[in-house]
Amino acid sequence: MVACEIYRRSLMALALAGLSISLLITGCESSGTGSARSVSLAEFSRADAPAKAPDAAAQTAPTEATDETAATVSRPGEDADQPTSMPIELGAASDPEEDARRRDAAVADAIAARDSDRDNRRVVVDSLVGQVNGRPIFADEFFVPIEDRLMAMADELSPRDFERQATQIIGQHLQNLLLNELFLAEAESQLTEDQRRGLFAMMRYWQEETIAEFGGTRSAAERRLAEMEGMTVSEFLEARRDVALLQELQRKRIEPRIAVSWRDIEREYQRRFHEFNPPATISISRIRLHTERDAALIEEVQRRIDAGEPFAQIAADVGEEDGGAWQTFEVEDDGIEGVALAESVRQHLVGLEVGETTKPVALGSSTWWLHIADYDQPEGRDIYDPDVQRSLRARLRNQRYNEEMDRYSRHLFERGVFDERETMMRKLLEIAMRRYAPSGF
Repeated sequence: MVACEIYRRSLMALALAGLSISLLITGCESSGTGSARSVSLAEFSRADAPAKAPDAAAQTAPTEATDETAATVSRPGEDADQPTSMPIELGAASDPEEDARRRDAAVADAIAARDSDRDNRRVVVDSLVGQVNGRPIFADEFFVPIEDRLMAMADELSPRDFERQATQIIGQHLQNLLLNELFLAEAESQLTEDQRRGLFAMMRYWQEETIAEFGGTRSAAERRLAEMEGMTVSEFLEARRDVALLQELQRKRIEPRIAVSWRDIEREYQRRFHEFNPPATISISRIRLHTERDAALIEEVQRRIDAGEPFAQIAADVGEEDGGAWQTFEVEDDGIEGVALAESVRQHLVGLEVGETTKPVALGSSTWWLHIADYDQPEGRDIYDPDVQRSLRARLRNQRYNEEMDRYSRHLFERGVFDERETMMRKLLEIAMRRYAPSGF
């Protein structure tokens, strides 16, 4: 379920795009003002079939038609530019003028509904920005996952900066979307007939499992999924199917190419030796005074050092920040001799232990004292440590997985059939600038 939710975020845009189109072209809907009763597909008859006789009660009842006594009937195949739907009264009209008024209103409603439907279709067509392997990409659904980011950017950025960052966000999202579709198309094309039948059987099992988990009935499952995941049962099952397809493609096309041998682990361990065996570090503190101007203070500092007072306290008393903490150096196998210090300074540290301080050192116009504040030698981890091996293997597998995915993605892009990415990118950016860009663009 978690995998479905994660993957849904990158796939649901296209899934919802398909659903939107299907809703626009499905069935017959009431287009009146509320006075028409919807007619189900089962109630339609062939155009040349005899009309059903009116109900006897309707023939004899001398009452006016009510909201419940009107139905909308459309003739299949009519020219879309002509109003073809108007309510048919199922009761007898008692006033010819009222009859005429109702007919005029019905025709006006039908024309308005037709124009509204045209506008809806025009919006959908206008939002089509391209296709990948025959699947349409619609702007409205494309922007759903990134809309909040774009709107937040519009409140903070200038128009030019918004355009620059929006280009990056839209480009990355488009790239991911194209790859998703290409991978799914490739995964579907690789299925054998037996695998297709197996996937179909698995989908039926998932449907039963999902309904049982989310309420026990289809309607209850639809409600709970809508509340929890923002999905219908069909969308949830489609996302789960897509995950299964991609996992199978990965198993067949990616996994065989990312094997990691023991020799690979040894080489990686040597390459990252210092990460598992970090060098020792030495921390040095310092007091620095002007030789001539601070002559009396120099004597006082030396007296306190000889008396064994804490170096950090002495340093703080003469104005050194952080108790005189100076620098920390890595110590290699050659010890203090390899520390990255000038020879004129380093030679005074040779042989000192932690907590010891040098004699006064004259350097230029200053007098220094150097103090070994700390020496740390982290514990190393050899290649036979199971955690080290697991870490190295995981890193190598992840690296090779990314490399193989890049290679396979390029291969699919070369073979994929979709509108030019640049064309889609240009359309999407134009729409984003119209919808989300800050004022003044």
